[in-house]
Amino acid sequence: IYRFTENLQLHGAHFTSIGRPSFAQYAGTVTLPNTEQNPSSGNRFTLSNVGIKPWTAKTTTFALEYYFRRSGKVSISAFRRDIRNFFGSTVIRATPAFLAVYGLEGESNYLDYDVATQYNIRDSVRMEGLTFAYKQALTFLPSWARGVSAFVNCSHQNNKYDRNAEFAVIPNYGGCGLGISRTKWSANLNYTWRDDQFQDTVTGTGIAPGTTFYVAAQGSLDLSVSYRLT
Repeated sequence: IYRFTENLQLHGAHFTSIGRPSFAQYAGTVTLPNTEQNPSSGNRFTLSNVGIKPWTAKTTTFALEYYFRRSGKVSISAFRRDIRNFFGSTVIRATPAFLAVYGLEGESNYLDYDVATQYNIRDSVRMEGLTFAYKQALTFLPSWARGVSAFVNCSHQNNKYDRNAEFAVIPNYGGCGLGISRTKWSANLNYTWRDDQFQDTVTGTGIAPGTTFYVAAQGSLDLSVSYRLT
């Protein structure tokens, strides 16, 4: 922490982290598709990878914060995270050699189905982001509006990674709101929003290469009210 003034501070941190795969990866199982249904992203071989390694990450963060003389603060923060051996997903078409490994020789009807599995991405996966946040009690309002506070926050993430990386981040998201607090009751009105979010690459018979699945952008408005009986 570096203090420029009593109200203006710079925070910095650098740390490492590790993420281990699910124990199911080490079971060495394979899930077969239902040959009575057409191939699709939900009907294919699913193969666990017993050789997958944990991922490790190095993260650097900085935050510049200004504290108002009365309740509240405004801040802007940034981070960079470099991840090694991150989990990736890949989809390939079943081959006679693959079927033979699992004792499915001669089951030619399985050749129409894809095989989904996981692996460690060779190159480093980088994530970068910025966040702006503001929160303050609006003490300058007239006495009849005492106890009112406001907040605004928004974040952006720039992801430089292999398209097969197994995480779906939200590029942009944020929120804003007003709150009022009195002796016996309080109320909060909040609006939150999020950008389109990539989920998965869709494969299957009749589906064009490069087809992707997204969760659409959305916003929500919430009102909460509480009353204290005692």
